[in-house]
Amino acid sequence: MKKSIILVIALFTGFGSLNAQSMNFPGTISCANSEEMLLKMTVPYDSLYKYYDLEGEHSMEEVAFQFVSRDEKQKGPVFTIPACEFSLNIDGDHCYLNESEAFLAVQGKKMGMMNMRGEISVPFEYDNIVSFSYDSIAFLQKGKKWFAFRDGETSKIKLDDVLTTESGYFVVRKGNRLYFLDRELNFHERIPDKEEEKAEDRLFRIRHKCLVGVGSGDGKIIVEPAYSFVQIGRSIIIGSLGGKYQMITKTGEKVTDLSYDHLEEYDRNGFTRYRMGGKYGLIDLKGKELTEPLYQQIYLHEGYSMIKEKGKWGFVDAKAQVLIKPEYEDVSFFKNGLAGAKKDGKIGFIDEQGKVIIDFQFDPGPPAYFYDYERAKVKKDGQCYYIDRKGTITGKIPCRGR
Repeated sequence: MKKSIILVIALFTGFGSLNAQSMNFPGTISCANSEEMLLKMTVPYDSLYKYYDLEGEHSMEEVAFQFVSRDEKQKGPVFTIPACEFSLNIDGDHCYLNESEAFLAVQGKKMGMMNMRGEISVPFEYDNIVSFSYDSIAFLQKGKKWFAFRDGETSKIKLDDVLTTESGYFVVRKGNRLYFLDRELNFHERIPDKEEEKAEDRLFRIRHKCLVGVGSGDGKIIVEPAYSFVQIGRSIIIGSLGGKYQMITKTGEKVTDLSYDHLEEYDRNGFTRYRMGGKYGLIDLKGKELTEPLYQQIYLHEGYSMIKEKGKWGFVDAKAQVLIKPEYEDVSFFKNGLAGAKKDGKIGFIDEQGKVIIDFQFDPGPPAYFYDYERAKVKKDGQCYYIDRKGTITGKIPCRGR
């Protein structure tokens, strides 16, 4: 199966053409962009696979391209695209992008915008450009001055940085706080409250170039842009940089070092999971490790979470204490007081103290839990049934999907 990388697109119309110049490079992939010209990568395509690791970390700072004629007699200058500003959808040996759509690129140390025909929409003379794929406005930085680019015209605007969009506003920075620009470029100190959520409770990612942080709807900078990416959970924020992870509270307090191989932003029972050295452990939301990294896997759940150790499954309780030691080949989550468990290839049911309530007699098949208090679905000798909480068959049902 071909690997695919989906990249950010900025929508602008182009004008002007790149001046061709001779430059040789080991091009390894071509993007069809017109009948006359091709866009070729100047770095091995396989290196793009390293752009994202399993956790979504950036591992490349930029990728270089060059326009060449199809007969390769005419060549344009090499330009690069920053890793966090990729503008192409690359799938296998093909690149996809509408010819008139423009993307951010770098020549020398200056940024500009061009499309896949090589036409320049914003000249390569800016220190920074911030654009958004769904909007016709871009923000351009020259030295300490910022300009808004709209409908082919630029206008000067006083701000320190442009970070993201949120709720229909551009989020910009002035000093140590955020402001929200509407489409007429008017400044607002907060975004409107929603019925179910006040502005100060609404957290969102902000970005300075390729670094990411967190802001709030009332203009606070909760986490400075200092991470390659952040995840905002219901209770905590997780920041990652250089393949390491750190836990941060929703008020911006860093409660762990940037030292974990992975931290989950999803929490249950007041704790989440972490990974160190290929094994998982549990950590509370104040950064205190509740267990050592002992487990092959942990699945968090309200009440009781599933743990896997030495190939066997068990449970920990809401205080991260072992409730049922890992001894089963497989388990399901507890529902209505019982959980399915697999032993010697057969399915039975256990209670929250680990006592076997229904003996191991059923075949693997339907999800093994009591989806209502009185009955569960099971499979035996090729036929599916309902059973009650004593394991008595109460009715025959069709076997669906398993």
